[in-house]
Amino acid sequence: MEHQTTVPGAPFQVSDGSRSARALGLLAYVVITVSFIDTMAQLPVLSPFAASLGAGATMIGVILATYSLANMLGNLGAGVIVDRCGRRAGIIGGMATAGIAVALYAVVLTPGQLIALRALHGLGGAVLVPAAFAYAADISGSRRAGRSMGYSGAAVGIAALIGPAGGGVLRSIFGFAPLFITLAALMAITALLVMALLPESYREERTEQRHSFRERLVPLLRNPALHFALIAVFCVQFAMGALAHSLPLGIEALGYSAARTGMLFSVFSFVAIMLFVLPTAGLSDRYGRPRVTRLGLALMAVGLTMVTLSGTLGAMTLAMMVYGAGYGFVFPALCATVVDQTGPANRGTGFGVFYAVFSLGVAVGPIAAGVATDAGVRPLGAVAAVLLAAQLLLVLQQLFARRTRPAA
Repeated sequence: MEHQTTVPGAPFQVSDGSRSARALGLLAYVVITVSFIDTMAQLPVLSPFAASLGAGATMIGVILATYSLANMLGNLGAGVIVDRCGRRAGIIGGMATAGIAVALYAVVLTPGQLIALRALHGLGGAVLVPAAFAYAADISGSRRAGRSMGYSGAAVGIAALIGPAGGGVLRSIFGFAPLFITLAALMAITALLVMALLPESYREERTEQRHSFRERLVPLLRNPALHFALIAVFCVQFAMGALAHSLPLGIEALGYSAARTGMLFSVFSFVAIMLFVLPTAGLSDRYGRPRVTRLGLALMAVGLTMVTLSGTLGAMTLAMMVYGAGYGFVFPALCATVVDQTGPANRGTGFGVFYAVFSLGVAVGPIAAGVATDAGVRPLGAVAAVLLAAQLLLVLQQLFARRTRPAA
């Protein structure tokens, strides 16, 4: 017998394991890939593009940071939009907003104009990503959340694999403007596919009681299980930001080319993707989210320590495999925690908060790595210590949550 998943407020039902459910899931993961590929493809080209507009080093940094800042602030309010207006509307609206911004990159003339478009792009992504993840969670059900979020992580990993390489190739062959137009066209096509093929999974009915932003947000922020996920995701993305800052410099110091850095990040992405799509993604469904999260953080700390101590390309490759394995365990477990601790009516808000903290970690990590480097401290070794300290913090947080839990 197939299990029927009925989502309150939604106009359709999904049969777990049915052909229609698999088709909807596949399209949802395509949406997630496209949601990230626009930013991934710009990683190797945005700095030189800003420089071509006359931006100096400081202005380039501001231009790069504007997206993350707008995305982080937008994530908090975007979740309410996703819950009230629906996941499908959030995907279409967010993708349209981000796509328009990317298309306009092709015609900007000044750094100031680019900053404005980066802010618009970040706000579009702030709605798009929580909507896409909430949709994937809605159609999977909570009992398979770990496996579903593993597939969602694999979709992000695919974007990380093909985006930078594809963006660099398109820019080198055709130039900046055709690259931006191509990305915008990809987003437009995906939005049209969503409009034509993707039914709504949840939308708050007008007859339901409307809750304010505060009423939706405060209970989530008081949830100890979400505290665990938010602390952990900040540490994970803090480490990723620090690695993005320090690994290229370390590779250069060893006398290798920038292409070797790309290879090492590809190794990380490949290992993480494999764990996302293999049965390992469902380990947290079986053994619990906290246990698998702590395992992943420990492996990430080991990987960063190995990177710090490595003096050869082979050793660094092994270190990035260990680091990728840690990320492959921790990301599905954390996303599944958000699914566990939210219902259809506030899942968009939950993922909005999650990705706001996610963006904060990405922003703070490189800054902290730069400060550590200037202070004469090995940044990745320091970040490994932070991840190990986070283990203790997470254990203490769980103990405190159990002590303060009301008696049944």
